[in-house]
Amino acid sequence: MINKRKCSLKYFLGALALTLFCVGGPNSRLLVKAQGTEIKTGIEAETEIEAEVEVETEAETVIYESPVFTDGGETFLPRERLERGGKEYQLVSTKIEPAVKEGTKTYASAVVPYVLEGRQEPPEKAVVTLIDDATGGEYERELPMLEAAEKDSFWDSEFSFSVTVSGYDSDGFLLGETEIPAGSDLVLYGKELLKYLGLPEDCYKVEAVEWDGECYEQDGILCRNAIASGVKRMRNVEVKYGGQVQTPEVQGRKYVGIYEEITAVTEEKETQEEQEEEEQADIYEIKNSAHELSQEEGFFRKALHWMEKHLTVIVFGAEFFLASFLAGVLFWLLYRENKRKRQIS
Repeated sequence: MINKRKCSLKYFLGALALTLFCVGGPNSRLLVKAQGTEIKTGIEAETEIEAEVEVETEAETVIYESPVFTDGGETFLPRERLERGGKEYQLVSTKIEPAVKEGTKTYASAVVPYVLEGRQEPPEKAVVTLIDDATGGEYERELPMLEAAEKDSFWDSEFSFSVTVSGYDSDGFLLGETEIPAGSDLVLYGKELLKYLGLPEDCYKVEAVEWDGECYEQDGILCRNAIASGVKRMRNVEVKYGGQVQTPEVQGRKYVGIYEEITAVTEEKETQEEQEEEEQADIYEIKNSAHELSQEEGFFRKALHWMEKHLTVIVFGAEFFLASFLAGVLFWLLYRENKRKRQIS
């Protein structure tokens, strides 16, 4: 019986020595760790809660491009509101950009007046000046004749021409192939003179013929010049020209306006307001929860902080308390053992 008690005492003393070594040894540490769900409170929680949330909503847009203009372009300014397809749009931005207007095929016509002499005909084609409807600028194009109309006619007295007669002698002279006796009045031969020049009788009339200087010899033949005068018929004719033409390229500017649908903008604002209200409510709830958690954990955190700050004191205190407790147990066991020994003896 005594041997068994001695053996138990030896085991107890060995466990005590091992415990003292583990607690008071050079590599011992007091590790305090609170494990569980991580909860952020205070400034960190508020920072994450109040982070800005961007909500992107796509509003339907319409782009307006004005015609190309070269002046101030006041007539092409974008309107403040625009309606298309039953939807209403609001102008949000306006800018002016350089632009080029390409030439286009178009029909053009023009009436050109002429004053024609005798049986003279107007030209089949004419270069006319046209006006661009879009810019008001002028440009020239060649157009074919479509029709001609004679408005009126009149006799013009500013008509004269020179005539040269040959074979001039005392008996007579030749006017082309016509032999005229000497001393004859040349006015009487007005038709022959017109025929000699190739002029129609219904458009020209010879009213006077006068000698222009004395006779002279040319190539061995006596010649003499004369000047004939009279009237000629003039016609006022209007000719219409027309056809397909290419308008010129125009360097100018244009307005570019961007519109957003009014309904979409309103819905976007309402959605943002609802989201802001929900976010404020969430922030209020989380702040309250964080405040409650911070109060509950306040004592625990302060205790951990104090323990970390006074770790050395706690370790030595724990070692002293454990050593005192084990020493008391050891003293009590020795006391009981001595008591039993006295009783047996």
